[in-house]
Amino acid sequence: MGATIAIIEDHALIAAGLGARLNRDGIDTFWIDPTRQDPLEALADRPADLVVVDLDLGPRLRGDDLLRPLVDAGYAPVLLTGTLDEPRIARCLDSGAVGVISKSLPLEEVAFRILDALDGRPVNGANELAHLMSLAHTQGLSSDAIGEQLTDREQTVLQELVDGRSPVEISENLIVGLSTVRSHIRSILCKLGVSSQVGAVSAAVRSGWLPSATVNAR
Repeated sequence: MGATIAIIEDHALIAAGLGARLNRDGIDTFWIDPTRQDPLEALADRPADLVVVDLDLGPRLRGDDLLRPLVDAGYAPVLLTGTLDEPRIARCLDSGAVGVISKSLPLEEVAFRILDALDGRPVNGANELAHLMSLAHTQGLSSDAIGEQLTDREQTVLQELVDGRSPVEISENLIVGLSTVRSHIRSILCKLGVSSQVGAVSAAVRSGWLPSATVNAR
């Protein structure tokens, strides 16, 4: 059975166009119109592998307000937005969104980025994320603090995340089980005080962190 993506969007034409494009890659999609149904109730009835959320969902609901409940429900939501309000986007990323996609991009590029998220690859570049997250956090961890808090193996996993690799790719590169990689990632998030892989990558980039010499020597 193929993957399923839920599109939470208040504009039918946008949802239909994006859904049709993703269908060409064998992805099953369904539209949740937040003006007609509660998105969380819709997802409870029909779970998805990935949720794409428009940031502006009409006068009564904002995508911002859905992010934390979606994360609590086990989803890693992707933002679709036409806003240029970077601080707002930064706050959404800090709430657990795994990436942001501009509606100004060509449809093909939007689809490619959504597929990246579906496969566990980063939606945005590390430097772009670091810039956005810096708007949500005025002070971050120092490079030395990151090195001191993480074990050598956790530093290796963090470097793989910074390089844009998904947990599956990290598992293959390090020749360890996927569950082990995910355990390392959970530990990294806890130690760095962030809520997502996006937050971990941005914290590392903003601090100028580099793996310790013992990690690089392996």
